[in-house]
Amino acid sequence: MLVRTMSVLAGSCCVLGFAATAQAAGPGLRVSSLTVPPASTSVAQRFTVAGRVANTGRRAVPATMSFSLRTRRSSSRARLIGSGRLLSVPAGGSRGYRVLVTIPKLKVGSSFVLVACVRPGISLAYRCRTATRRVR
Repeated sequence: MLVRTMSVLAGSCCVLGFAATAQAAGPGLRVSSLTVPPASTSVAQRFTVAGRVANTGRRAVPATMSFSLRTRRSSSRARLIGSGRLLSVPAGGSRGYRVLVTIPKLKVGSSFVLVACVRPGISLAYRCRTATRRVR
């Protein structure tokens, strides 16, 4: 009984160790480039956001992208203005994207930053990049 319990515990530790290693070696997606938005916009104006997503991982993975406007780079409040999917970002490579976004009704006189975020597949972990110019 003691031997069986110890072997089950040892097997569990090995499985947990493997899962942690696999997660750490998983996809490393990041937005490597992002176009500069127009300096001034109007309500319902549409423009194309383009750039590249890089994968530093060892396997190809799909990517989910989201584009939002925020008052500050670190703000948790965001207005989603577009989203898209990349079917596969190759391991150690990158893939380009082009997404049409629409500017919502904004507060007059305010300025916002455009933030592009990427996450692997349906994961909740994401990485973001902020455009260099603010949207007014």
